[in-house]
Amino acid sequence: MGNRDSSMIDNKAKNFLAEPQVCVLATHGPGDDTHAMPMWYLYENDEILFMTGRHSQKTKNFRLTNLHPI
Repeated sequence: MGNRDSSMIDNKAKNFLAEPQVCVLATHGPGDDTHAMPMWYLYENDEILFMTGRHSQKTKNFRLTNLHPI
C-alpha cells in the first residue's frame, strides 16, 4: 500500500506479525463512542490485512469519519 517503507519494520516485528495473533481494532462512532473489537489479521507482503462485513459497525464508523484503515 502506498509509499510505506517496509525496511521500517524490523525482523523481530515481522516475525511477531507473521504468527497467528489477535489485535484490537478501535473505531470512533456517532457521538465519539469507541467501538473496539478483537480481530484476526493476516500479515502478508508487508501489509496487515483484515476482513469485516460491509454493514458492520467498524465499516459504518470508517465511512462516518471518512477515515480508512491502515
